[in-house]
Amino acid sequence: MELEKKINDLEKKLERYHSVYVFTIFFILFGLSFWLLVAISWIINMSNPLMISLIIASLIVFFCFVALILLLSLIFILKDDSKQD
Repeated sequence: MELEKKINDLEKKLERYHSVYVFTIFFILFGLSFWLLVAISWIINMSNPLMISLIIASLIVFFCFVALILLLSLIFILKDDSKQD
């Protein structure tokens, strides 16, 4: 009985972590594709300094959001593990 409960808890935890990491990977791919579009347009218009600023700003914002999502997922994982103990 106790083993079944542990297995069920692990399955629920795995589902939750899987959805968090799938969302994180989707967000990373979306952000990288946006940055790639900006970089391609910058290559086409190399003389425009606004595009350079846009590329740098978009990279900074994108990696800050990725770090925030990974940090929040880590907090949720540690919070769930502390409830189990």
